[in-house]
Amino acid sequence: MSRVLDYDFTRYRDAMVERFGFSETDRDVAWADLTIILRAMEANPTKPFALTVAADNALHGLVLDTVGLMRFSEAVFGPGTVAVHDPFAYGTPEFDEGWANTRAAFRAAGAQEPPANYRDASNAPVGLRPMACLAQVRRMEDIRAAA
Repeated sequence: MSRVLDYDFTRYRDAMVERFGFSETDRDVAWADLTIILRAMEANPTKPFALTVAADNALHGLVLDTVGLMRFSEAVFGPGTVAVHDPFAYGTPEFDEGWANTRAAFRAAGAQEPPANYRDASNAPVGLRPMACLAQVRRMEDIRAAA
């Protein structure tokens, strides 16, 4: 059983179309990609995952809702956790690891795998191109300690 699959994202899915101007098709692709990554994060909460452009588009609605992000994180990853969105990770060793983890998650889900070399992905379908962002589950106490 997956808490990600059981979570009600209707509010965020609807907002992509109604408030942020995405087509329903683009919204569905974005949420399919994000769901693959969130399920991988659920199964591997200590690993970083790089975001595709499509997944990043879906995640932004959730990240913009701070209370909603906290509710989701604690419901899926446990009390005292938060799904962190890092927009400065591109090109770092952590992003390299995250991209490998994302490719493995797509492969395991039977989805089209993003290109191996994210730095040269300009010919990839737009949804599979890398965004500069990384997602990872963090404990709030660790975030507070680092501040």
